[in-house]
Amino acid sequence: MLYIFASTIFIILFGEDISNEMIEVYDESVDKDTRVPISRVLSLLGKNILKKQNIAIRLFSDMLNNVALTQEERRALRDCNRLRDHVLGIIRDRKSGKRKS
Repeated sequence: MLYIFASTIFIILFGEDISNEMIEVYDESVDKDTRVPISRVLSLLGKNILKKQNIAIRLFSDMLNNVALTQEERRALRDCNRLRDHVLGIIRDRKSGKRKS
């Protein structure tokens, strides 16, 4: 069910289903960088965001919300940047006409 919802959102946003495009990110289940589909990347990053909110000191300071304190948070930040770069590449390709819907 979640996959159908994700595919629908991607089609609405990008004009095509990009949920199966592969990105290299850190996968906790195998403890190394692996290539996974975008739909899985979003669930991995969601887990990291929830873990980040469990650190008590973050409740007292909004300034610390953008700081990576642990190795897990640095990996998540790197993965977010990889996902952002990939999506911006898709947007640039659509603007230039390399990708069609």
